[in-house]
Parts: sequence; C-alpha cells; structure tokens
Amino acid sequence: ARLLKSGIKPARLKKYIDFFMDDDKNQGSVPEAVSAPAVSLKVDNSKLITLDGWKNIRSGKKYTFFMLFTEISISSELKKKSGADHLSKMKQIFQSVVENTVTPYDGKVWIWNEYGGLVLFPYDGSSSSAIVPAMKLILNRLIISVEKFNMHDSITLRAAMHLGTTTWKARGNTGTIISDSLNTIFHLGTKYTPFDDLEVTEDVYIRLYPELKKLFYKCGEFEDRAIFRLKHLAVEE
Repeated sequence: ARLLKSGIKPARLKKYIDFFMDDDKNQGSVPEAVSAPAVSLKVDNSKLITLDGWKNIRSGKKYTFFMLFTEISISSELKKKSGADHLSKMKQIFQSVVENTVTPYDGKVWIWNEYGGLVLFPYDGSSSSAIVPAMKLILNRLIISVEKFNMHDSITLRAAMHLGTTTWKARGNTGTIISDSLNTIFHLGTKYTPFDDLEVTEDVYIRLYPELKKLFYKCGEFEDRAIFRLKHLAVEE
C-alpha cells in the first residue's frame, strides 16, 4: 500500500511485478512503462564511458561502470548443521543465479568472495538498464530461495549499486587495483545495506528513468553520499 500511495497506480504496479517475476520472457528488456521515459537522458561526458559494451574495454585502462554488489546470508543454524560440501554448493548456486541474471544486461561477475561478489556493467553515458537485474535479484529473492536452494536452507540476500571508475583487469588479476569507487561499493554493500534490500548511491539514482525513480526513496547518507532504497512492493488488498 505504501507504494500505491507514492503515486504508482495499481495497473502500473502489476506491470512491474509481472515483469520482474517472469525472467524467461523479459531478459534484456525493461517494462513497457519504463521504456519510453518522459525525458531523454543526455550522454554524460564527465565519465570514462564506453559505447560498445565490453568490446573495446582493455586491461589496464580506466572505465566507468555500474557496480553491483550482492551477497547471500546463511543462518548460523544452517552453517552448523551443513557440511563444507553443502555450503560450497550453495555458494556456487548463488553465483550461477547472479551470472544468469546479469548476463542479458551486459553484466560480468568480476570479484567473488565467499557468499557474494561484485558485478560490473560498462557505462555508455546514458543507459541505466543495469538497475533492472539488481531489482530482479531482490524482488525475486523468495522464488530464488525456493527454486534454487533447498526449501529448508534459510537464506536472505542484499544488493547495492554505485556508478564509479576503476582500472579494468581480467577476473583473478584484481588484487593490485586501487579504487575509491570499489571501496565505496564494498563498504555500502557490507556495512550499510540491510539484507532483503537494494540500495543505490545518488550517482545511480539521478541516472534512472523518472518512472524507476518513483520506486526508490532516500533512506540516509553513507560516506557523504545520499543513499536511495528500493521500496517494498506492497500490493493493496
């Protein structure tokens, strides 16, 4: 009901829910209500953009990316009763879920540690479609838990997104990279964002289409940046 009061009409809310719940039909697209924004987004020449996705990205060069951090939380009870092989399998399953969710949007898993990691989406100066797979992970988290994990495996997940710049190197060769943007996204994801929520920095929020902005609200500040949280999609009964 909170979302309906914020200006999202029931019919439009249903479009969003249907879209985010139907992965097979909608991979690589955005909802009809979002695909025709009220205003055009101008190319942002202040960032180190790349116009052809990963095609022209070279090792050792700096680029701007949408950076998505996501991880699952496994209950202490489950950790106690599960063997190392089972926990390892759960990690692999979640990484596979993330890869399958982000790949249609030109995302690549770049760094992976334990129960989560970092995904990069090349920034072309105007597109903000990288927010869609981030929203899918959060909005589909119950289905992910039921379908991909044993129903008795109690997990939750969280996601955070930032627009930042870093030197690109192939996965596995990132240990020497120094980047304030990487520090920001990891700190936001691990120290500020609650589980079962998606939060984005103002750098991401201001680049969203107007209709998508309505799905977020300012929830506070972190490291001198305004942070916006995805509203819980409550359906009015």
